[in-house]
Amino acid sequence: MDAGMIDYRLCDRTFDCENCPLDQAMRGGWGAPPLRAGEAGLVPESVRLHRSHLWINEATARGEWIVGLDHHAFRSFSTAPTFSLPRAGRSIHQGEELLALIVGDEALRWPAPEDVIVLERNDRWSKEAASLRASPYRDGWVLLVKIAQRPRDDRWMNAAAMEAIQRAEQEALKELVFAGLNAHESADQTAPDGGALIVPGDRVLPLRDYLAFLRRQWGLLPDQL
Repeated sequence: MDAGMIDYRLCDRTFDCENCPLDQAMRGGWGAPPLRAGEAGLVPESVRLHRSHLWINEATARGEWIVGLDHHAFRSFSTAPTFSLPRAGRSIHQGEELLALIVGDEALRWPAPEDVIVLERNDRWSKEAASLRASPYRDGWVLLVKIAQRPRDDRWMNAAAMEAIQRAEQEALKELVFAGLNAHESADQTAPDGGALIVPGDRVLPLRDYLAFLRRQWGLLPDQL
């Protein structure tokens, strides 16, 4: 299976299909155990998502919104990255850095899709990152912000539309990984039919190359500002 092929073997996971990477691959998933009905990872209907994998949800009727990263973003890494967040009270204009993830010696920097004022940041991320990323739409919110005008519908989408974008990103990542097979001869863990990866991309690509890929796909800011 490490080479992307499988013959047969006895199950060594006590038939725990929900958390089996092979079962996940055959059902089209990648990078992490599948989300199950009732788990916090499922996207609430009130949440709207951005193609950069940000999400927003209205917190109050006074123009206050909570912001975070979706479960696809967190499932893209083997370990929980560290956040770099703006201080409360800061005004951030559209296109300026809203938040960043520190990954190794590099950073992924998200541009703000709207003009916002930061009201509060979730400081639990500094100590509880591993658990919070499993609950991105509840405890795992990142910022509470003030938005003067309601976010535009053409910038934000529902979960179904975001899933279509995610599938396209999976295909692009698969093509990138398999394009390098002639030189490296191994894709680590892949689906048995040579399909989607069943481990995060940072396990099969040099980190710098993988982060450059994510910046292009997600429309992020350059690492060096």
